[in-house]
Amino acid sequence: MDISLLFYLINIFDNLSYALLYFLIIIVLSVFPLFIFFSSLDKYSSDAEIEFSKSLKKAIKPTLLYVAIPMIVVLILIPSKQDMYIISGLVIGERIVQSDKGNEILNKSYDLIIQKLEEHTKEEVND
Repeated sequence: MDISLLFYLINIFDNLSYALLYFLIIIVLSVFPLFIFFSSLDKYSSDAEIEFSKSLKKAIKPTLLYVAIPMIVVLILIPSKQDMYIISGLVIGERIVQSDKGNEILNKSYDLIIQKLEEHTKEEVND
């Protein structure tokens, strides 16, 4: 997978999580006043209005649960943008380490570090 495509998908998932969160907030804020309204309607209304409010409550509750619960689960399962970058960096790093050219570069880097450390310790001993 191309790295630019990976970063693009990370941004899409990040935006998706924010969109789902805002949509969930809007749903809760729009349905909650309806429950309050219909609860107060029960005290002062006729039997037909009470039955209507009860049937509406019965229709809204499952719908809200079928919409809200999957959205909450998706919000929980989508990792944060920072975590997605870390995961992608780990996968790319693992692929580099497992490749032959990556191993060659790592071995040369290791040898160079050891050589510089030995030179530095010899200079400290001579001074």
